[in-house]
Amino acid sequence: RAALDRAVIIARAPVVADLKVGRLRALLEDGTWQTWATQEGFAQASNSTATVVVEDAVKLEDIDAAAAAELVNESTLRVEAAKGGTDEAELRAAERALEWGEHLTTLAAER
Repeated sequence: RAALDRAVIIARAPVVADLKVGRLRALLEDGTWQTWATQEGFAQASNSTATVVVEDAVKLEDIDAAAAAELVNESTLRVEAAKGGTDEAELRAAERALEWGEHLTTLAAER
């Protein structure tokens, strides 16, 4: 599940893409690379510029593994509770929180 784990190829026409939960790696103006865990959003590439808009982003080195594990636990309970109800929005929100927590947990383990 990659968000923007691929190169942006600049074409003549602007490109817009939906992003899933993943990671974003960018070359900063000072010449260093920075990587973030990212939630869902979109990216637009136009005129040699890329714009990325996501729900949330966390620098890889700032991921708190214990907080991510707690988010997984809480979200799992929310998903189970929501499955028995009629609130589809709550179920989707719980599933998104669970996916985010699992993603952060995976990235924390890779460090």
